[in-house]
Amino acid sequence: MCLLFHKPKGVTFDEEHLRDFYLRNQDGFGVMYAEDGKLHFAKEIGSVKDWLAFYKRHEHRDAMFHLRMQTHGNIDMENTHPYPVFGFERDEAGKPIASDQPPLLLMHNGVLYSGNAEDTTKSDTWHYIRDYLRPMLHNNGNFVFTPAFNEIIGKHIGTSNKFALMDATGRLQIVNRSSGVEYGGAWFSNTYAWSATTYMKLG
Repeated sequence: MCLLFHKPKGVTFDEEHLRDFYLRNQDGFGVMYAEDGKLHFAKEIGSVKDWLAFYKRHEHRDAMFHLRMQTHGNIDMENTHPYPVFGFERDEAGKPIASDQPPLLLMHNGVLYSGNAEDTTKSDTWHYIRDYLRPMLHNNGNFVFTPAFNEIIGKHIGTSNKFALMDATGRLQIVNRSSGVEYGGAWFSNTYAWSATTYMKLG
């Protein structure tokens, strides 16, 4: 299921919150952000101590964070979010593959049931990007940032799923954003993968 959250610049969370975010989502964590006209990402699989250090390295940024709870696919770096939709691809030797599309990254919270059995080592998100998003967006990457894309994909994946997509200019599209919650100046994709009820009552 996972936890996905957008943390604007100037917003941060203390160690108690960060440990809570990790508690139910221990299968990898990542971040994506735009800086100096480029799209950046980092991801790791590690302990809560590793997650705390990871967050500290990026807490000064306007960024999307993702903590994974495995549902489909192996627990490995390839299935840790974010995923490249375009850009960042590498060949079997690890060399970058040139792309004619502007870089685009995606994070996902939820469970998709669309062709996941074809390769059970890969996550549902990996399959969806390959089977739907890349063909749809080929030669029209800007379509991501339109209301039409939000409506079409939102209906296709269902409101229990959220996508966050970002490009090198920092544009951010959160599909099914209204199904998430605002807390502490940040947006969270759900209330079940962290102690939302407790923290919101205290707030």
